Amino acid sequence: MKKLLLTSGCLLGLVVSQVANAISVDLTTAGATGYANGGYFQQISPQSTGTGVIDPFLRIQANGTEQGFNNSVDKFTLDNVAKGGQNYNHDILLSEVPIVTIGSVNYYQFLLDINESKGGDEELLSLHELEIWLKSTAITTLSNPKGTYSDLTGSGAVKAWDLDNGSDGDSVIELNFILNPGSGAGDMFANIPVSALGTDGSKYVYLYSAFGNPKTSSDGFEEWALLKSKSTPVPDSGMTAALLGLGMLGLGFLARRKA
Repeated sequence: MKKLLLTSGCLLGLVVSQVANAISVDLTTAGATGYANGGYFQQISPQSTGTGVIDPFLRIQANGTEQGFNNSVDKFTLDNVAKGGQNYNHDILLSEVPIVTIGSVNYYQFLLDINESKGGDEELLSLHELEIWLKSTAITTLSNPKGTYSDLTGSGAVKAWDLDNGSDGDSVIELNFILNPGSGAGDMFANIPVSALGTDGSKYVYLYSAFGNPKTSSDGFEEWALLKSKSTPVPDSGMTAALLGLGMLGLGFLARRKA
């Protein structure tokens, strides 16, 4: 009996610990940022999203809650919407995802643009599921025209990163449409560590996301996209030292001329 009570107590402690560790990333104010399970999330100012600037690869839309993952099989998968056709719902390769460096950490960067109603709390939206899956070959079939989440999980793809998996536990990102009203302005950067996804650019990337819990979805579609030509090369330590050395030499030369 003592052993049973001890085991039950340990399980209760584990559950309490996981709940306590849950993270709510609040991006409902301008310029807000936050971390969850290794991902770094940024509320952003309006972005230029014209032709040639971004590559939209997933649009989803439904009232209440909504979910979907990108693929080139069917533009109606789950709550994916056909607005714009397959050009806005398609496969992407890891080599196409831009890399940025923030605080000495390299991240793959995904752009999210939300479209919600205005007034009351209608402009608020919760991103409660975000998963990045990798696959050596493209997904080519779905179980039915709408597809299911199992079409992703059973496709042979490997889950490389999950908003709910890690030391921070079950996490959610809170968004505010009113900060960048209108379609196409961009609302958030989701920065996922390169260390989590690896560097094999030939891998297919499947992004699964779900919105609406607790803040529900309404009005327009949510769109995931990639910024084009955003990768930032990271100089090695030797190059950095060389550049610093040249800078010091230049300062010394100027000082001698001034004297």
